Amino acid sequence: MVKKALFKIVSYSILLAAIIFSLQNISFTNHLVHSGIWTIFLFSFFVAIFIGLSNSYFVSRKDFAENLTQIFLASTVMRLLLSVFFAGIILYLDVDDRLLWVINFFILYISYLLFEIFSLMTTLRPHSR
Repeated sequence: MVKKALFKIVSYSILLAAIIFSLQNISFTNHLVHSGIWTIFLFSFFVAIFIGLSNSYFVSRKDFAENLTQIFLASTVMRLLLSVFFAGIILYLDVDDRLLWVINFFILYISYLLFEIFSLMTTLRPHSR
């Protein structure tokens, strides 16, 4: 189950990286992508790996079966806190074009969050009573 979760995260990340790369290289959309997008992407990728693997570990354990809601909420709060901490540090270091950076950051944050929710729903569906 952990390998399957890792495969899904890596596949989704490759798709996102291809979209970002395409947007950077198309002349009429390259102004929509911040120069620091790859830093945001790598951070989001590693957080997704951490959260996804921990979620799949806890979902696969039978002794945590009754606490799945708390596990999901804890992982969402962990993602939020890590993201706020990361964004605070980057913005404190005086990044150029802050508004574009924040917009790009939240687009990736929300896309990975939606991916996590979708993955958990498909994982938990067989476990529902």
